[in-house]
Amino acid sequence: MLTEKQKHLAKAKKIFAHTQNPANANEAANAAAKLADLLAEYQLSMADVQAASETHAASDPIGDNNYPSKTNSDWERTIWNGSSRASYCRYYFSKKWNNDQTHNIVGAEINVLNAHMLAEYLVAATLTQTDWAAQPSILNNNKAQGKRWRDDFAHGVATELFHRLMDKLAAQKKPSSNPGNLPAVIGTEIQRVDDWVAKNITLSRGKQSRRRRDSSAVGAGKIAGQNIGLDRQTTTTHTASTQIS
Repeated sequence: MLTEKQKHLAKAKKIFAHTQNPANANEAANAAAKLADLLAEYQLSMADVQAASETHAASDPIGDNNYPSKTNSDWERTIWNGSSRASYCRYYFSKKWNNDQTHNIVGAEINVLNAHMLAEYLVAATLTQTDWAAQPSILNNNKAQGKRWRDDFAHGVATELFHRLMDKLAAQKKPSSNPGNLPAVIGTEIQRVDDWVAKNITLSRGKQSRRRRDSSAVGAGKIAGQNIGLDRQTTTTHTASTQIS
Protein backbone atom coordinates (compact mmCIF):
# COMPACT_ATOMS: atom_id res chain seq x y z
CA MET A 1 0.00 0.00 0.00
CA LEU A 2 1.32 3.42 -0.91
CA THR A 3 2.05 5.93 1.82
CA GLU A 4 0.45 9.36 1.71
CA LYS A 5 3.75 10.88 0.55
CA GLN A 6 4.08 8.35 -2.26
CA LYS A 7 0.54 9.12 -3.39
CA HIS A 8 1.30 12.84 -3.51
CA LEU A 9 4.55 12.20 -5.39
CA ALA A 10 2.74 10.02 -7.92
CA LYS A 11 0.24 12.81 -8.48
CA ALA A 12 3.09 15.32 -8.85
CA LYS A 13 4.74 13.17 -11.52
CA LYS A 14 1.46 12.91 -13.41
CA ILE A 15 0.95 16.69 -13.36
CA PHE A 16 4.56 17.26 -14.42
CA ALA A 17 3.99 14.99 -17.43
CA HIS A 18 1.28 17.40 -18.61
CA THR A 19 3.84 20.22 -18.66
CA GLN A 20 6.02 18.25 -21.08
CA ASN A 21 3.46 17.56 -23.82
CA PRO A 22 0.73 20.19 -23.46
CA ALA A 23 -1.95 20.81 -26.04
CA ASN A 24 -1.18 24.53 -25.82
CA ALA A 25 0.72 27.12 -23.78
CA ASN A 26 -2.25 27.74 -21.50
CA GLU A 27 -2.44 24.07 -20.53
CA ALA A 28 1.29 24.03 -19.77
CA ALA A 29 0.97 27.11 -17.56
CA ASN A 30 -1.99 25.64 -15.68
CA ALA A 31 -0.18 22.35 -15.12
CA ALA A 32 2.92 24.16 -13.86
CA ALA A 33 0.83 26.18 -11.40
CA LYS A 34 -0.95 23.04 -10.14
CA LEU A 35 2.40 21.30 -9.64
CA ALA A 36 3.79 24.21 -7.64
CA ASP A 37 0.67 24.31 -5.47
CA LEU A 38 0.80 20.56 -4.84
CA LEU A 39 4.45 20.62 -3.80
CA ALA A 40 3.86 23.58 -1.51
CA GLU A 41 0.70 22.13 0.05
CA TYR A 42 2.35 18.85 1.02
CA GLN A 43 5.79 20.35 1.73
CA LEU A 44 7.47 18.43 -1.08
CA SER A 45 10.30 19.51 -3.35
CA MET A 46 11.51 18.62 -6.80
CA ALA A 47 14.28 16.67 -5.07
CA ASP A 48 11.61 14.47 -3.48
CA VAL A 49 10.20 13.77 -6.92
CA GLN A 50 13.69 12.88 -8.15
CA ALA A 51 14.53 10.68 -5.18
CA ALA A 52 11.32 8.72 -5.73
CA SER A 53 12.72 7.56 -9.06
CA GLU A 54 16.15 5.91 -9.07
CA THR A 55 16.45 6.31 -12.85
CA HIS A 56 15.61 10.02 -12.95
CA ALA A 57 19.12 11.41 -12.50
CA ALA A 58 20.55 9.23 -15.25
CA SER A 59 17.69 9.64 -17.71
CA ASP A 60 16.66 13.30 -17.48
CA PRO A 61 19.00 15.28 -19.77
CA ILE A 62 20.50 18.62 -18.84
CA GLY A 63 19.38 21.58 -20.94
CA ASP A 64 19.89 25.33 -21.25
CA ASN A 65 16.59 27.20 -20.98
CA ASN A 66 16.12 30.94 -21.48
CA TYR A 67 13.38 33.36 -20.43
CA PRO A 68 13.03 36.94 -21.74
CA SER A 69 13.96 39.70 -19.31
CA LYS A 70 12.47 43.18 -19.54
CA THR A 71 14.89 44.73 -17.07
CA ASN A 72 18.60 44.65 -16.34
CA SER A 73 18.31 45.01 -12.57
CA ASP A 74 20.93 43.26 -10.48
CA TRP A 75 18.45 42.48 -7.70
CA GLU A 76 16.27 40.52 -10.13
CA ARG A 77 19.28 38.56 -11.34
CA THR A 78 20.17 37.79 -7.72
CA ILE A 79 16.75 36.22 -7.18
CA TRP A 80 16.94 34.17 -10.37
CA ASN A 81 20.41 32.98 -9.38
CA GLY A 82 19.31 31.96 -5.89
CA SER A 83 16.16 30.25 -7.18
CA SER A 84 18.21 28.30 -9.73
CA ARG A 85 20.83 27.16 -7.24
CA ALA A 86 18.19 26.18 -4.70
CA SER A 87 16.60 24.05 -7.43
CA TYR A 88 19.94 22.30 -8.24
CA CYS A 89 20.46 24.32 -11.42
CA ARG A 90 22.88 27.00 -12.59
CA TYR A 91 21.99 30.50 -13.78
CA TYR A 92 23.47 33.13 -16.05
CA PHE A 93 22.20 36.35 -17.61
CA SER A 94 22.81 37.18 -21.26
CA LYS A 95 22.41 40.32 -23.35
CA LYS A 96 22.74 40.12 -27.13
CA TRP A 97 23.91 42.71 -29.64
CA ASN A 98 20.30 43.63 -30.41
CA ASN A 99 19.68 44.27 -26.67
CA ASP A 100 17.60 41.11 -26.21
CA GLN A 101 18.08 40.06 -22.58
CA THR A 102 17.41 36.63 -21.11
CA HIS A 103 17.55 34.80 -17.81
CA ASN A 104 19.14 31.41 -18.49
CA ILE A 105 18.71 28.33 -16.29
CA VAL A 106 20.77 25.18 -16.87
CA GLY A 107 19.52 21.94 -15.38
CA ALA A 108 17.21 18.96 -15.64
CA GLU A 109 13.80 19.94 -16.97
CA ILE A 110 11.87 19.27 -13.78
CA ASN A 111 14.34 21.37 -11.76
CA VAL A 112 14.34 24.19 -14.31
CA LEU A 113 10.56 24.31 -14.08
CA ASN A 114 10.78 24.64 -10.31
CA ALA A 115 13.51 27.30 -10.52
CA HIS A 116 11.51 29.33 -13.04
CA MET A 117 8.32 29.29 -10.98
CA LEU A 118 10.20 30.11 -7.78
CA ALA A 119 12.04 33.03 -9.40
CA GLU A 120 8.85 34.50 -10.86
CA TYR A 121 7.09 34.23 -7.50
CA LEU A 122 9.95 35.80 -5.51
CA VAL A 123 10.41 38.65 -8.02
CA ALA A 124 6.68 39.42 -7.78
CA ALA A 125 6.81 39.25 -3.96
CA THR A 126 9.80 41.61 -3.94
CA LEU A 127 7.99 44.12 -6.14
CA THR A 128 4.95 43.94 -3.87
CA GLN A 129 7.07 44.61 -0.80
CA THR A 130 8.86 47.45 -2.57
CA ASP A 131 5.62 49.09 -3.72
CA TRP A 132 4.20 48.90 -0.21
CA ALA A 133 7.31 50.23 1.52
CA ALA A 134 7.99 53.01 -0.99
CA GLN A 135 4.56 54.64 -0.84
CA PRO A 136 5.79 57.58 1.29
CA SER A 137 8.22 58.53 -1.51
CA ILE A 138 5.29 59.76 -3.58
CA LEU A 139 4.93 62.63 -1.14
CA ASN A 140 8.50 63.75 -1.74
CA ASN A 141 7.88 64.53 -5.41
CA ASN A 142 11.40 63.40 -6.33
CA LYS A 143 11.11 60.63 -8.89
CA ALA A 144 14.86 60.09 -9.32
CA GLN A 145 15.45 59.75 -5.60
CA GLY A 146 12.38 57.55 -5.21
CA LYS A 147 13.56 55.26 -8.01
CA ARG A 148 17.00 54.86 -6.41
CA TRP A 149 15.44 54.12 -3.01
CA ARG A 150 13.16 51.48 -4.53
CA ASP A 151 16.10 49.83 -6.29
CA ASP A 152 18.18 49.79 -3.10
CA PHE A 153 15.26 48.40 -1.09
CA ALA A 154 14.70 45.65 -3.68
CA HIS A 155 18.44 44.93 -3.61
CA GLY A 156 18.19 44.35 0.14
CA VAL A 157 15.18 42.05 -0.27
CA ALA A 158 16.92 40.02 -2.99
CA THR A 159 20.13 39.70 -0.98
CA GLU A 160 18.23 38.35 2.02
CA LEU A 161 16.24 35.92 -0.13
CA PHE A 162 19.43 34.65 -1.76
CA HIS A 163 21.04 33.91 1.61
CA ARG A 164 17.90 32.18 2.87
CA LEU A 165 17.73 30.01 -0.26
CA MET A 166 21.40 29.05 0.13
CA ASP A 167 20.85 28.18 3.79
CA LYS A 168 17.92 25.97 2.79
CA LEU A 169 20.03 24.22 0.14
CA ALA A 170 22.88 23.66 2.61
CA ALA A 171 20.46 22.08 5.09
CA GLN A 172 19.11 19.75 2.39
CA LYS A 173 22.63 18.57 1.57
CA LYS A 174 23.40 17.57 5.18
CA PRO A 175 22.96 13.82 5.79
CA SER A 176 22.27 14.52 9.46
CA SER A 177 19.31 16.72 8.51
CA ASN A 178 18.00 14.48 5.72
CA PRO A 179 18.63 10.79 6.38
CA GLY A 180 18.21 8.58 3.34
CA ASN A 181 19.02 9.18 -0.30
CA LEU A 182 18.12 12.88 -0.68
CA PRO A 183 21.56 14.45 0.04
CA ALA A 184 23.22 12.07 -2.43
CA VAL A 185 20.62 12.83 -5.10
CA ILE A 186 21.14 16.57 -4.67
CA GLY A 187 24.93 16.25 -4.84
CA THR A 188 24.77 14.09 -7.96
CA GLU A 189 22.34 16.43 -9.69
CA ILE A 190 24.41 19.55 -8.98
CA GLN A 191 27.56 17.82 -10.22
CA ARG A 192 25.79 16.77 -13.45
CA VAL A 193 24.83 20.39 -14.09
CA ASP A 194 28.30 21.73 -13.28
CA ASP A 195 29.89 19.19 -15.64
CA TRP A 196 27.46 20.15 -18.43
CA VAL A 197 28.16 23.86 -17.97
CA ALA A 198 31.93 23.29 -18.02
CA LYS A 199 31.66 21.41 -21.32
CA ASN A 200 29.11 23.56 -23.13
CA ILE A 201 29.19 27.17 -21.93
CA THR A 202 31.88 29.81 -21.59
CA LEU A 203 30.75 32.42 -19.09
CA SER A 204 32.20 35.86 -18.44
CA ARG A 205 31.50 38.13 -15.49
CA GLY A 206 29.35 41.13 -16.37
CA LYS A 207 29.69 44.66 -15.07
CA GLN A 208 28.36 45.27 -11.58
CA SER A 209 26.76 48.50 -10.39
CA ARG A 210 29.24 50.65 -8.46
CA ARG A 211 26.68 53.18 -7.29
CA ARG A 212 26.74 53.81 -3.58
CA ARG A 213 23.56 52.39 -2.10
CA ASP A 214 21.32 53.86 0.56
CA SER A 215 22.12 51.72 3.59
CA SER A 216 18.77 52.46 5.24
CA ALA A 217 16.88 51.29 2.15
CA VAL A 218 19.02 48.17 1.83
CA GLY A 219 18.57 47.41 5.52
CA ALA A 220 14.81 47.85 5.33
CA GLY A 221 14.78 45.57 2.29
CA LYS A 222 16.67 42.84 4.15
CA ILE A 223 14.11 42.95 6.95
CA ALA A 224 11.32 42.69 4.40
CA GLY A 225 13.11 39.77 2.77
CA GLN A 226 12.88 37.84 6.03
CA ASN A 227 9.09 38.02 5.83
CA ILE A 228 8.69 36.58 2.33
CA GLY A 229 7.81 32.90 2.26
CA LEU A 230 10.02 30.68 0.14
CA ASP A 231 7.03 28.91 -1.38
CA ARG A 232 3.91 30.28 -3.07
CA GLN A 233 1.50 29.33 -0.29
CA THR A 234 3.37 30.96 2.59
CA THR A 235 1.89 34.25 3.78
CA THR A 236 4.06 37.28 3.16
CA THR A 237 3.90 39.98 5.81
CA HIS A 238 4.73 43.66 5.41
CA THR A 239 7.31 45.50 7.47
CA ALA A 240 7.14 49.10 8.56
CA SER A 241 7.93 51.43 5.68
CA THR A 242 10.93 53.72 5.75
CA GLN A 243 10.51 57.36 4.82
CA ILE A 244 12.78 58.82 2.16
CA SER A 245 14.44 61.89 3.58
